[in-house]
Amino acid sequence: RAGDWRTLPSKFAFGGRTFDLVFANDAAGANNSGMQQDNRSLLGVAQSTFWRDRLVTTAGYREDRVAVTQFGYYVDSAVGDRPDRDPAKATVSRVTARTESTGLVLHATEWLSLIANRSSNTGVPPLARTVFPYGQLAPLSRGKGADFGVGLDLLDGRVSARVVYFTAEEKGRITSAGLGGAPARNQRVLDAFATVLVGAGRPFSAAQWAEVYKAYTPPANAISSDFVSEGYEFRVTTNLSRNWRLVLNYSYTDSGRTNLANEMADWYGLRPAQGVLVQQGVAQDSLGRYVVDPKAFAPGGAVAKWIELGGLSPAANLSTLATTTTGTTVAQEIYDLVRALNDEKELQEKRWGVRPHKISFFTAYDFKEGRLKGFTIGGGWRWRSANVIGSDSQGREITGREIGAADAMIGYATKLGNLPGRFRFQVNVANLFDQDEIIPVRLATGTGAADGFMLPGGRGTALSRYDLVSPREFRFTTTYSF
Repeated sequence: RAGDWRTLPSKFAFGGRTFDLVFANDAAGANNSGMQQDNRSLLGVAQSTFWRDRLVTTAGYREDRVAVTQFGYYVDSAVGDRPDRDPAKATVSRVTARTESTGLVLHATEWLSLIANRSSNTGVPPLARTVFPYGQLAPLSRGKGADFGVGLDLLDGRVSARVVYFTAEEKGRITSAGLGGAPARNQRVLDAFATVLVGAGRPFSAAQWAEVYKAYTPPANAISSDFVSEGYEFRVTTNLSRNWRLVLNYSYTDSGRTNLANEMADWYGLRPAQGVLVQQGVAQDSLGRYVVDPKAFAPGGAVAKWIELGGLSPAANLSTLATTTTGTTVAQEIYDLVRALNDEKELQEKRWGVRPHKISFFTAYDFKEGRLKGFTIGGGWRWRSANVIGSDSQGREITGREIGAADAMIGYATKLGNLPGRFRFQVNVANLFDQDEIIPVRLATGTGAADGFMLPGGRGTALSRYDLVSPREFRFTTTYSF
């Protein structure tokens, strides 16, 4: 949190001198920008029945027409770059996103129903999310999904069940995860080259360098990826008696992310390697210096341009030219770029974190007569299979631990005096037995041990990440219905 900049003092003293104080803006780009989004939406839904209600169909359509204005900038001598609402300096992007859905339920018999649904959509890109190669608004994301199933209504409605198989796919999901500090790295590298390549008697004039700088520091602050999932669900709802009900759920889901940051890898000219990884084209020599292999990077990419710039002057050598802000050589910046992207791809493009199996049930009993009339008591249990936390040297998945917890509730419904309607008081207890052991999320493999390493003293496998379980929680709710 930060206070209002207008409450800052106008001056401050340091070392016996007094200085003016100003709230300065960041440089124009991904972290200092202005945008405006205007939406116009159209929505229509139709539901129809045929053959004496034996066939029920639905159809829906939505259209969003969006105009996104990216403002330009002007330079304020006091506070730096500021977004400029002048239309002449703005860039306007217009997109149309559509969502279509259809559904069908066929009541084949009094107790058997067939279910099918399909949907597709195009999503409006997030405001203020810009992507490679030009730092422009992200393109529309696209998704589609389908589910097919069977519904059962048995024992005069006392038991209902549903089994559904589903698939879903999204292309072009926009996220900042996986960016790996790329915008700041690009600026550091170009700033380092400028110190030895720009000026009188050097390869570039200030005007020429401004064009190079603009081309190789696009204001990108996000990347895209695809996401796919499939699975099936089973749900049973039964009224064991007039007062007693039970709900049981089971589901299996397999999901994963693919094609993470491919557009960023293409912009840099990173070549694919084994599996989801990209090729690491930088290594350390016997003296510990980082050395770049030009053949490891595709021509026309940003890294190829950096290699070209490094050959224009002995002072621009990638293995010795250091950035002014971090002291890291350009060659190490390239190494860190590839390493960060590969780490994120390994993290995101595997099934790590997936818990395929989930089971839950809940039961409740209503007291409708006697001394306990108006009370409801209930409880349930939920369980999820162990999460995937890593893989061994053979590529086999390593799992963490299962999660299980019991829940409980008690409620009471009654009238109060002459007030109309009814009051309901309810207490819910989540994680009834306070099971709060930590959840392993990722093995610690940074020491080079692909299968993880053991903590000294036989204290188990080392973890680089873990989650905490929410402790026992009480929630009290009052509802008034009239």
